[in-house]
Amino acid sequence: DAIDQLASVFLETEGDLRKVMRTLLSSDSFKQAQFSKVKSPAEFVAGVLKLSGTLQDPAPLMGALQAAMGAMGQKLMDPPSVEGWHTGKEWIDGGTLMERVNFAVQQVGNPESPGTQSVAARLANGGSAPAETLVEGCLEAAGPLEASDETREALLAGASAGEHGERVARMLTLVVATPEYQFA
Repeated sequence: DAIDQLASVFLETEGDLRKVMRTLLSSDSFKQAQFSKVKSPAEFVAGVLKLSGTLQDPAPLMGALQAAMGAMGQKLMDPPSVEGWHTGKEWIDGGTLMERVNFAVQQVGNPESPGTQSVAARLANGGSAPAETLVEGCLEAAGPLEASDETREALLAGASAGEHGERVARMLTLVVATPEYQFA
């Protein structure tokens, strides 16, 4: 259906790729595909490192990052076959999910990390952010993510009192452990 629609627009516009792309990007099938694929370990690690802001020079950490991705099931430059890596839910099992969460906690759980400090500064507004603002701001910083009602309630329950930077670090840790963060 989506391919037929794109082919039709292509033929009607005599190959105008701007109109084809506009049709593609505004289609329901394109919008519904968001967050439908489990992030590969490389995508997950890159997203967490971007959020934490700790990786400025990749050289010293490259071995540790490759080991972390290997523990999550993806050895870079060593795919399981000539096809490369499969995509989807095979990236997630009990062991690899634990590796993902542990890696994310190490990276974003430090209130002194540059990314955590940046999010804290955006949300501070002269003091400690209310729970709803904290949750929304951390979901936005990590994605932006569309959290389910159940996830949102759990995050709100975790938005406890404390020093603002520590609350942000704790909330970012909870956000990267959510099912929603595992999807691209």
